[in-house]
Amino acid sequence: MLSPLSIPGDFHEKTAIAALILFSIPAFAAGGPERPAHCWKRPGFSALNLSEDQKDRIFRIRYEDMPKKRDLLKSARKSREALDQLAASGHYDRNKAEEIAREGADAIYRLALLHAEEQSRIYALLDAGQKDEAKKLQRRPERF
Repeated sequence: MLSPLSIPGDFHEKTAIAALILFSIPAFAAGGPERPAHCWKRPGFSALNLSEDQKDRIFRIRYEDMPKKRDLLKSARKSREALDQLAASGHYDRNKAEEIAREGADAIYRLALLHAEEQSRIYALLDAGQKDEAKKLQRRPERF
């Protein structure tokens, strides 16, 4: 068994720092009155008191376009990778770069439209009270 005298001096300091960090995490995770505990996770549909039928219909809406979303995300990622490869190739061609960038931008554009259409279809399923609550949840503080 090691005696306290045989433990290196910086061991105690490192242990104290690690303990301080470990035990301070819950304090920083707890939100104040103006923010939820995990402010990056906004309340979603759970705050709207949806019926089982609404939940089922929203599930179908969200997942019926999933293959399209996945293809668009793959296309955007491939465009980004192609641009990176072109830039690092030593044979940069602006026309080729513009073509690749347009393909990636088009994929992102179509993904944004698909998302907006999905949100619109989900919003149409809500009753008046749920729509009011959804509007409150969508408000975000300005980040200036």
